[in-house]
Amino acid sequence: MMEYSNISGFDSVTQVLSQYVDKSWFKDEHCYRGSYIHNYIKNHLLGVWNMPAPDEYKGYIESGLLWIEKNVDKVLMVENGDKTRLVDQQHRYSGQPDLLNTLKINPKPGITDWKTSIAFSVVWAGQCAGYWNLVRLNGYPDADWAVAVRLRKSGKIALANFIQNLPLELQYFLNANAAHRRYALKVT
Repeated sequence: MMEYSNISGFDSVTQVLSQYVDKSWFKDEHCYRGSYIHNYIKNHLLGVWNMPAPDEYKGYIESGLLWIEKNVDKVLMVENGDKTRLVDQQHRYSGQPDLLNTLKINPKPGITDWKTSIAFSVVWAGQCAGYWNLVRLNGYPDADWAVAVRLRKSGKIALANFIQNLPLELQYFLNANAAHRRYALKVT
């Protein structure tokens, strides 16, 4: 599996928002599962061969691939597909959405973010809005919508939570980013 790399010098969207996530529920195996499944779906979308997935991850992967098959029309960008991190120089953060795509029912581009947690989190709206801003600033088509796609262990089609009011959610994210940059504990 490819290791996460951020040479931008700016904290990522996920790092900025991590202080608002109750990590007591997350175990190392949950983090590994999320990384594995994200990487598998990314490789699938890029046409890169994947080794057969472990049985405990197959349902999540099938759920995501089924959602893609039923909903995605055009793939415009895949996370790390071009090895470039997107950066907002003014607000000093970086990241990449999991997927920039169009839907079969909507020809306008949007942000798709994979989730392996079945419980919805309000932080996802800020995450999608942060990615939306990065896409706009870095020469990709402006996204018109965003969705957090909750992959299901059972393999049934994923659940989709469309994010409402991206401009408002971006303001919340930028406020969190400013507080993070100002007050985050810096180890020297």
